[in-house]
Amino acid sequence: MKIAVIFPKDSEALFNRASGRTFGGANVQMFMIARELFGRPGVEPFSLIPDYPVIDFDDADRFNLVKTFKENDFIFKKIFIFHRTLRRLKPDIILQRGLTIESCFLALYSRIFGIRFVFMLAHDIESEGRYQSSGKKSILFPILLKLAYLIIYQNSYQKLMIQKYFKNNPYRFIHIYSGYPLKKKRKNKGKNILWIARCDKWKRPEVFIETALNFKNTQFIMICPSSNDSSYYNYIRNKALVVSNLKFIHFEKLENIDSYFEETALFINTSEYEGYPQTFIHSAMNSVPIISLKVDPNNFITQHNCGIVCNNDIVFMNNAINELLNNKELHELCSNNIYTYYLNNHLISNTVSKILDNSM
Repeated sequence: MKIAVIFPKDSEALFNRASGRTFGGANVQMFMIARELFGRPGVEPFSLIPDYPVIDFDDADRFNLVKTFKENDFIFKKIFIFHRTLRRLKPDIILQRGLTIESCFLALYSRIFGIRFVFMLAHDIESEGRYQSSGKKSILFPILLKLAYLIIYQNSYQKLMIQKYFKNNPYRFIHIYSGYPLKKKRKNKGKNILWIARCDKWKRPEVFIETALNFKNTQFIMICPSSNDSSYYNYIRNKALVVSNLKFIHFEKLENIDSYFEETALFINTSEYEGYPQTFIHSAMNSVPIISLKVDPNNFITQHNCGIVCNNDIVFMNNAINELLNNKELHELCSNNIYTYYLNNHLISNTVSKILDNSM
């Protein structure tokens, strides 16, 4: 069985260790899936990427990389090269994550050529039929839902939204958790407070900066790659650089992210909404409790006592940080709980097995 894993256009830093280009959680998860697919009995995976000039990364021998078009190619040239590549590979399954215009056309393309198109929602607003990048409504989203072989959602909200489109239609959708490789449990001795996200307004990075001002004796670390809004990024960066106990980092490579979690006491999320942040899984595999201002996908933080959800109340969040920093028994309990949750739900081997089982 041949599987074509389609990588988002902004994935260069995953395949070139010298690249400093921003990437998101969808890119990371496709990377994990493609690497795990390699070597599976009866499976021949291909990772379709733009024609990046340099390929240099760890585990390159576990990827069948297939370069397609150059990023600056004219649109019709891109379509032609992509079509030619797929006709040459003849995949049985196309796996793609994150709603774009291309996603919708891929669903139609796959139906025409008898390919099973597996689409993975990357964010809550995508389940509303809106593009994550712009928030604009996609008029083609219902077509994607009708033509896709399998829709993979991340949380109960996404499932609820999808059901509104086709209440009586027999389409396939399933909940599958994102996954990471098995990591041995460690004793959480971190002292830092960590925040990682793109510099998007809806992720509310300014809240984290303001929070650092309330905990002058604690080291805060902020990894905040730029987004498309350069003026907002410059505002956030300048605001962060004057806070003495806050270390601002523009960009960090995927392979280095765990080293920050290993030195972290608490992970903070300030977003207005999310899908299922990959950073939550990083927290879990490193036994780091989460304090989330609002987001709690599937209520796992609250239900499994993996940290504290603050009901969008900043004062509550400050109190929660203080509580977990000073209550060692509570911190250890949350630390153990979140690691157990990771073992039970987020191993990449289980994620890929479920995708394969439901894509046959």
